[in-house]
Amino acid sequence: MEFTLRLIENAQLLKQTKERTIPIPAIKEISQQEVIIPEIIMPLTIAKPNTQEISEETEVPSPEIKKPEGAEEKLDSLIEDPSIQSIECPGPDKNLLIKKEGKIEPIALLLSADEIKSFLKKTSEKTNTSLEEGLFRAKLDSITITAVVSEFVGSKFVIQKQNSAL
Repeated sequence: MEFTLRLIENAQLLKQTKERTIPIPAIKEISQQEVIIPEIIMPLTIAKPNTQEISEETEVPSPEIKKPEGAEEKLDSLIEDPSIQSIECPGPDKNLLIKKEGKIEPIALLLSADEIKSFLKKTSEKTNTSLEEGLFRAKLDSITITAVVSEFVGSKFVIQKQNSAL
């Protein structure tokens, strides 16, 4: 009810304002000293659209698909580093440990159970050493690989460089 009354009052006010002019209060003049206009000058750069026509004959380069690294690729840089004396893999999905300058340090490099198995299998093939459950030992160039092969607890290995005194 109150809403309806206010609506009628506003309608009457609107009708009155149309019939007569309502005085507007005088607007104060502002001097230029009171107004601060920041000057922003930004260069406008418009990029040209690529207008190269693509036809069925145009070769579109395919994205490079990176082959996943295996254990050998991950370990190669560590084996080649002369400051590293030994590399230990304490098991699947555990940080590798390196012996560097007489100190053992964990590094942020993990090998999965499949990567460990693959690495030991390739090492076995390269050295003509049989790979069976239990202790595995192989010598390849200037490194010795000693491993405990176990499907039950997960295989682990140590790579020792021949020139390092351990």
